[in-house]
Amino acid sequence: MSVTGFVNAFKSVSSLERTVERCKLMMDCNEGKMVVTLICRYGIIKTFNIVFIECETLQAVYNTRTCTNHVCTPSRVLYEAVSNFRCTQEEVTLSFTPTKAVFKTHMDEPDPTKIVHTVVTLQPGEFESYNISKNTEITFCLKELKALLLFTEPVCMCVRADFTEAGSPVILTVDNKPMFEGSAISADMWFFQIVEQKSQIL
Repeated sequence: MSVTGFVNAFKSVSSLERTVERCKLMMDCNEGKMVVTLICRYGIIKTFNIVFIECETLQAVYNTRTCTNHVCTPSRVLYEAVSNFRCTQEEVTLSFTPTKAVFKTHMDEPDPTKIVHTVVTLQPGEFESYNISKNTEITFCLKELKALLLFTEPVCMCVRADFTEAGSPVILTVDNKPMFEGSAISADMWFFQIVEQKSQIL
């Protein structure tokens, strides 16, 4: 189902808290929709019909054992590092060497004087495990990392990153067995830059 359609049923949370007495969620598989019913004060009933969207299930194919670089750190350390970047920052570049990890502003701007430069350096001792086989620089979406940290940081979980080199995917893993485990595969922005350059040449 469309997340936007679902969120529209619950927008203005402060108003909902004052007026809604009960909420009823019902799956109507015959009609292919979810019905959200808000039972409000004074007998007012609001109904939202959110249709299911037909789509294919995608399964990412990855293997962390083939990655040559592995780091694992408490989410608090990562959260403090990325909170130094501006909210409008879209991508962040991570440079890993055997002696340090550097988070820095990804510069897409032709004139570097027009943007704020942020650099955060972490030492291997700040990580639970730090295994870098060769110097590697990866660039990926800061928003995706922040979304993962919003989930892991409040429960003090560790985040593991497995990657090989620029252009290969970054596999972020959280593990809290037997409760849950999850992986987020993020594309390195270097890959998209190469594709964009090739399309401009053609």
